[in-house]
Amino acid sequence: MSCSNLNVPYEEIENENIQSYEKIWALAAHIGTMFSFIPIANFLVPYIILRMQKDQSEFIETHAKESLNFQISILIYGIIAGFSMFFLIGFILVPMITIIAFVNIILATIESYKGNSFRYPFSIRFIK
Repeated sequence: MSCSNLNVPYEEIENENIQSYEKIWALAAHIGTMFSFIPIANFLVPYIILRMQKDQSEFIETHAKESLNFQISILIYGIIAGFSMFFLIGFILVPMITIIAFVNIILATIESYKGNSFRYPFSIRFIK
């Protein structure tokens, strides 16, 4: 199966072979980004999980990369929306980006705990 976004190959991970500790680490990579009230925690959590668990599990690595890519993408979209406030459209874009990010983080957390793959929409694949 291929992702229509940037034609990056995307492989479904079989969830019957996923261990419970892998689900917890994957869940942490997504839900840990919600601590954005701590500066750069939304980047550090998935990055640290990626570095710690990269060689241990493909499932954890995939979810940590996905989460980190989404956070970088949201930062870029937020900067663009911030600059577009000069044209008043940013006052609509900033809350919309925030809601989309929050909902997708929750969905990714749920899917990772179920042992399923998840692709964030509108995410740019910086880390492959």
